[in-house]
Amino acid sequence: MGTKREIINFWMIKFYENGIIRDYTMFKKDARNLFEQLKTDKGIKFETVLAGINIYRYTRNTKKPIIQFDKLQLDSLLMSYQQLQEVQKKIKTKKHKSKSKEHRCNTCLISFSSQKDVNNHQNTDKKHYFKQLYFSNSNVLENASRDIFIEINKGSGWIREVLPLNSAMKTTSHILIRNTTRNIYRLDGITEINSYIESVAIVTKYLPIFLMPNAEVILEIVACIPEALTTLFVNVFSFTNTTNNSQLHLIKEIALQVTNETYKDLLPTSQYKKQVAKRNNINIRKCVKVGVPTPIFNYVIDLEKYSVPKSLENLLAHDLQLFDGITKGEHKYLEKIQGTLKINESGHYLNRNNYFHLLDLLIHMEEYQLSIDIRNYDTETKDLIKVKGYNDRFQLAVPELAERRPSLLPGDSVFVKGADTNTFQGVVRMISQDTVILEFNKQFSRSVYMSGINLDVT
Repeated sequence: MGTKREIINFWMIKFYENGIIRDYTMFKKDARNLFEQLKTDKGIKFETVLAGINIYRYTRNTKKPIIQFDKLQLDSLLMSYQQLQEVQKKIKTKKHKSKSKEHRCNTCLISFSSQKDVNNHQNTDKKHYFKQLYFSNSNVLENASRDIFIEINKGSGWIREVLPLNSAMKTTSHILIRNTTRNIYRLDGITEINSYIESVAIVTKYLPIFLMPNAEVILEIVACIPEALTTLFVNVFSFTNTTNNSQLHLIKEIALQVTNETYKDLLPTSQYKKQVAKRNNINIRKCVKVGVPTPIFNYVIDLEKYSVPKSLENLLAHDLQLFDGITKGEHKYLEKIQGTLKINESGHYLNRNNYFHLLDLLIHMEEYQLSIDIRNYDTETKDLIKVKGYNDRFQLAVPELAERRPSLLPGDSVFVKGADTNTFQGVVRMISQDTVILEFNKQFSRSVYMSGINLDVT
C-alpha cells in the first residue's frame, strides 16, 4: 500500500473522515472497530498504526480509553488532505467542463450540454443561419443591390465602409437605407453576426419599418468603445417585398476604426511619397576619408571590394530571366542559379555540396539589392549645416528618413562632392527622425564647406 508513514497517514484520514477523531481526540475502541472493518491488508495490525501516531496523551482511567493527538501534527496532516481534496475537485470540475465543450457549434463558437442542443441551435437560430451564409460567401446574402442601398455616407455604394470613432467617447452616427424602386419594402429585422464588442449597436425603436418607393430611412449607430482598435461590425438587413412577398437579405460591413491620442501620436506627420532617386556620379573609391589627409602620392595597390561578379550582376539586372542578347555562358549560369534557388522545394535539399553555392549566391543578391536601394538617398543639397562646437561634424537633412528602407545606421558612409572638389567621406555618427550627423575629415571644413554650397550626396 505504501511506506509506513503513508499507511499511518491513510488511517488517520480514515478516522477523521468517519468522525472517529473529534477535537483532537479519539476513542481507541471506536478506532479499532473501524480499522478491522475497513482494512484490506491482513499483515497490518492496529497496534502498528497506533504506535506510529504522534500521541500527546493516552488516558486509561475511563471505561473507554481516550487518545489525544498532537495538534501540530494533526493540523498539518488535515491541511494537506484538504488541499488535496480541493485540487481533485478542481480537476474533476475541469474534466466535466471539457466534456461539455465537445458539444460545440463551430460557426458561433458556443458550447452546449448535448449534441441535441447543438442541432436545435443550428436548425432554429437565425443568427447561426446568417453566420453560416456569411462565412461561406453564399449568394443568398446579396453583396449589393440596385434596389436598396445601405450607406453611412450617402452615395458611397460600398458594401464595406469605415466609421471613425474616438475611444471612450459615446458617439452617435447614422446609417441611411434608400429604396430606389417603385415597390414597398418592409424591413423585418437586423441581425448582427460577427461583432465581438457589446458597446456598439444599431438602434431600432420599432420593427417592422416600411420603406416607401423612392424613400429613405435613417437609423442610429450608437457606440462607446473603451480602447483603440479596428474591427468589423457586420449586420444582415432582412427585407420583404410587400408586392410579391419575396425575401431579400442584404449584408453591410462597417469597419469601426477607433482611435485615441496615443494612436494619433504614432501616425506619420506627412503622407509618404517615394522620392525619385537622383543618381549621382561620384567615385567613392577615391575620396578623402575621415581622419585621413589627402595623400601626396597615389596608392599603388588599392584595397578591392568584395564585388558582385559582373556576369551575376547582369543577370540580376534582368531579374534572373532570359533576355535578348544573353550569351551562352550567361544562359548556362542562369540555369545553375535557378537550380540553386530551388533548394528546399520538393525533391531539392540543402546539403554540404550545395550549401556554399547557395550562401554565396544569397550574399551577392543581397549586396546587389542594397547597392540599388541605398541609392534612393542620393540627393543634391544646400542644407549641410555645421554642428556647433565641432569643426568636423555636420548635420544633413534627409526628408522622411524614418520611412525609408534600407535604414541608415551609425557607421555607414555618406559621400559628398562639390562641383570642383574632391569626394569626401562622411561617417554617420547620429540619427534622428529626419536628420543625420556626419563626421568628415577636417580638411572638408577648411577647404570645401561654406554655408549654402551646392553638394552632391550619395
